[in-house]
Amino acid sequence: MVLVEVHVTVVASHDIGTNGWRWRFAWDPGQIVLNGFLLGFFAGAITLLPLGILLGSVALLVAVLLPIVGAIGGVIAWKLSVGHVRDAYQEVLEQFYESQATRTGDEDIWLTPLKGVDSQYGLEAAGTYDFTRVQKTSDEVTMADISLDLASLETTEQATILPVERVNSISYEDDTLIVDARTGTWCFEGIVKNPQEGDSQAVETDTTGLDPEAVVGS
Repeated sequence: MVLVEVHVTVVASHDIGTNGWRWRFAWDPGQIVLNGFLLGFFAGAITLLPLGILLGSVALLVAVLLPIVGAIGGVIAWKLSVGHVRDAYQEVLEQFYESQATRTGDEDIWLTPLKGVDSQYGLEAAGTYDFTRVQKTSDEVTMADISLDLASLETTEQATILPVERVNSISYEDDTLIVDARTGTWCFEGIVKNPQEGDSQAVETDTTGLDPEAVVGS
């Protein structure tokens, strides 16, 4: 049995506009509002002297109001970003799930549905989605636990690779996959075989904070 170290890959979703402020701002409202406040503060500090020459004592009021205006601008930008993410995230998840189900040869692929494992303030989407991907080729069976960070569109993956000669059997029945090998047995519930071939029940949007079904090894 070979355990693959955790690594990170970037998920490409450029075609639906998930890169840029409209996607990124929704995930950290506190930071966005703070940035707006600080931007207004520095703008007020920089313009205080020239405004003082032009407006006199009124310039001080302007300098005080600019951070407030900046914070309000941050709230507005966050709300606009939230609306964009709410409209786009289902498509992002579906495209990502389809990419994980893509076969390049005669291999078989099984996927558990995406499962939201935490909640995100102001959004229907979870911040992180977990799932398991099992791939069987003529040489090996790869069982990967994968987490998708929806904010950064990056995945963290940890996989166990079994050479086929160490696998006694693979059975699939009633959406449950059982991999029986010399080193142990792994059970995957709610799994879908070759999802691209049919209705995959791909995306679950449960954001209750509960962990998805765990892989059981013995």
